[in-house]
Amino acid sequence: MQIGVYGSGYLATVISACLADFGTPVCCCHTDNTRIMEIAKGNVPFFEKNLGEVIRRNVRAGRLVYSVEPEELASLMDPHAHTGSAARRARAFAQSLRDLEKQ
Repeated sequence: MQIGVYGSGYLATVISACLADFGTPVCCCHTDNTRIMEIAKGNVPFFEKNLGEVIRRNVRAGRLVYSVEPEELASLMDPHAHTGSAARRARAFAQSLRDLEKQ
């Protein structure tokens, strides 16, 4: 099982890091490339003890990945999301995330 988290605020960042630290693969997605790159380096814009190190450790281990592509997050919805109706649902979900970002 892989977890997908949309957003890079306090709650999303802490949950993503903790789930990855428990051994669960996590993909964290947000459309702000600069913010995602900084968080992936462990440079978080808020304080939570040892959070930066937890993020760096799990990024190095490959359990925590960051993306700016909603399609990557949407592909986690269904293991067969690359064909048929599952692919259409995944694309629609990704478009919904983009639309939310524009608001």
